[in-house]
Amino acid sequence: MSHPEAERLLTVNDARMQEVYWACFARSASGLASLLGSEHVGPPDQVLIKSGPLAGAGRGFHIYPQLRELVSESHDNFLPRAVEIARLAVEGSKLPAERAIPVYLRDDVARPPSS
Repeated sequence: MSHPEAERLLTVNDARMQEVYWACFARSASGLASLLGSEHVGPPDQVLIKSGPLAGAGRGFHIYPQLRELVSESHDNFLPRAVEIARLAVEGSKLPAERAIPVYLRDDVARPPSS
C-alpha cells in the first residue's frame, strides 16, 4: 500500500461474467499488506467488509461504481508494480518456493455461475 495513512485496503477487480475478485488487506508492521480473511469471487453485491475506515483499489470500482460506497477513497487504476511483488517475495513469504502454487478462485471460466 503506497499511501502511508491507509491501514486497510479493499481490492476489487473485474472477474468478468458480472463478478468481481475481492479481498481485504491490512498494513503489517513492516508496511507490507497482509490478507484479512480470505480471497473471494462473486457478484459485486456480495462484497462484504467489516466496519472501519478502508481505502479501495482496483478496476472493479470503475466497472461497479456502487462499490465506492464501501470505502473512504478508491483508486481505480492502482495496480501492483513489479517492485511491490518483489518486496513481498523477499520479505513477506515464509513458504519455500517449491510449495508456492497459484490460487484459483474460479475453476470454470467458460460458464457463468448458476443462480
